[in-house]
Amino acid sequence: GQMIFQHALLTWVDDAREKENTAEYDTMQQAIVTLWLAYAEYFSSAHQYKSAMEAYDQAANCPVAGSVGTVWLSYAQYAQERGKKRTAQQVYIRALVGVNGASAAVQEEQDREILWQTFLEMMQENSPELTLSALQEAVQSEQAAAAPAGGGDLGDSNHGDDHDGPAQKRIKLEAPETGSGVTDMVNMTPPPHPPEMEKNHVISSEAVDMEANAFLSVLQQKEVPPDILAAWMIRDGQSLPQPPAHPLFSPAPPKLSDPTAKNLLGDVKLALNLNQRLQSPSGTIVLKLCQALWTLTALTEQQTSEALIELEESLKQVHKQREANFAMRMATATTPSVKQAVQSHIEQDRQAFQRACDEQRQKLQQDIAWQLRRLLCVQQQILTQLQVPGFTGPTVVESTLEQQAKICAYLHAAFYLRNRIGPEPHLALLAAQAKRLEEQFAQEFANPPPPPPPPMQQQQQPPPPPPQQGLYGNGPPPSYPPYNPQQQQQQQPTYGHPPPPPPPSYPPYRPPQQQPPYGGGGGGQYNY
Repeated sequence: GQMIFQHALLTWVDDAREKENTAEYDTMQQAIVTLWLAYAEYFSSAHQYKSAMEAYDQAANCPVAGSVGTVWLSYAQYAQERGKKRTAQQVYIRALVGVNGASAAVQEEQDREILWQTFLEMMQENSPELTLSALQEAVQSEQAAAAPAGGGDLGDSNHGDDHDGPAQKRIKLEAPETGSGVTDMVNMTPPPHPPEMEKNHVISSEAVDMEANAFLSVLQQKEVPPDILAAWMIRDGQSLPQPPAHPLFSPAPPKLSDPTAKNLLGDVKLALNLNQRLQSPSGTIVLKLCQALWTLTALTEQQTSEALIELEESLKQVHKQREANFAMRMATATTPSVKQAVQSHIEQDRQAFQRACDEQRQKLQQDIAWQLRRLLCVQQQILTQLQVPGFTGPTVVESTLEQQAKICAYLHAAFYLRNRIGPEPHLALLAAQAKRLEEQFAQEFANPPPPPPPPMQQQQQPPPPPPQQGLYGNGPPPSYPPYNPQQQQQQQPTYGHPPPPPPPSYPPYRPPQQQPPYGGGGGGQYNY
C-alpha cells in the first residue's frame, strides 16, 4: 500500500508541475491533496503515528499541495488530536505567517480565514476571552522577536513531545500563567462570532477515513473469505487446486480492433458505463490503481516462477548426491548376489525419492494456486471499491471471471494508451467514443431485436390422417420406409463373430524428473 501511494504521488506531482499554468492544474492539485491526506490516514489507521506525522509534513512541503489550506488544517488538527499543541501552533504559524524569513505558506484569503478561526478555537481552550485580533498581534510580535534568533525548520519538531527545541520554536502561546505573549491581551472585548464560511478546500475527514479504511482492510487481508474459500473447494471437488483460468490482467495490453471495446465486452451498455467511469473526476485514480494491480500480478507471477525453479534446482542437487551415494554402494558390492541385493535396495530408494519429489511439486503447485486465488480476490475487492462496472465483490463463477478479465483488458489498454499519449488527448478520445456508444445504445434501444419464435410454432402442422389397417380391405396399402442399404447393413446381426477387442491400456506417462511442472517454470504462465 505504501508503494502504491508513493508511486502515485510522485507521478501526479510531476504531471501537475508540468501543467502549472493550465486549466487542469486546480483539479490535479485537489486530487493530489486528497491523496496526501489518504496517505497520512493510511499510516494513522495502522497505528504508525510517527509515519503519519511525517506524511503530513511531506504534504506541507509538497510544491503542489503545500499552498492549500486543507493540508495545513488537517496537519494541525492531527497534531492537536495527538496531544501536541505546540506542534499544532507551529503548523498554524508556518501556514499563516511564515518562519525563518519565509512567507506564509497559504496565500488564499478564504483558506487563511479558516485557519485563523481554527487556530483561535484551539487557543481559546486555555484562554476563552482571547480575540482574533489579539491572537494575530501576538503571533506577529512573537515572530518579530524570534526572527533575529535564527534556527532550524519548524517541521523538524513533529516527531517528539520534548520542548527543548531552538528559541524561535517556543512561542509562548500556550501558557496562560506566564504573563507574557497572548495572555497580556485577553482583557479585550471579544468580537461577535464570525459568520459561517464556505469551506471549498476542506475535505471531509469522515470520507477520507472511510475510503482509507476500506482500502486498508482489503490490502491487509491475508486469507480468502470463508464463502469464497468454500466456493473454490466446491469447484475443485476431488481434483487438485489449479490457478484461476482467467486472470484479470495479462502481461501485454490487448490489441482492440474496436477502441470502444464494444466487440470485446459484447455489451454496448457496459462499454458506455466503463467509458463514463474513466471520464469521471476519479477516473485517473482508477487507471493508476489498475496499473498498480497489473504490476502486482507481474510480481506474483515472477515470485511463483522463481519458487518453482528453486525447487527444481534443489531436487536436482539432492538427486545428484543420491546417485553418487548409489554408485559408491554398488562399488562396495563384490559378489553377484550382493550386487543384486544392493541394486534392489537402490531401485526402492529411487522410487521413494521420486514419490517424495512428486509430493513436493504437488504441494508447491497447490500453494501457488491458492496464492493466485487470493490475488484474484484482492483485485476483485479493490475494483469493487473503485466502483468499476462489472465488479460486485469476489466471485468464482467462470462466466463472471471471463467477463471481468475482458473488462480489465479494456482498462489495461486504457492506462497503457494514456501513458503513451497523455491525459488530455486520452480524455478527448474517450469523449468521442462515448458519443458513438450513446448513439449505438439509443439505436439498439429504439429498435430491439425481434423475440425468437415459440418452440411449438414450428410444429403447428396438420396431423396426417390415421392409416387404415388391413391387407385385403378397401383401404390403401400400408406404407413402408424407403429402402436404405446402409441401414440394412447396420441392422444385420453379426452372428458367429465376437465383438472387436477393446484398445490396450497403457500405463500412465511419467514425465522425466528433470522437467519442472507448468511447462518449465510453472505458475509463470506469463513472461513479464
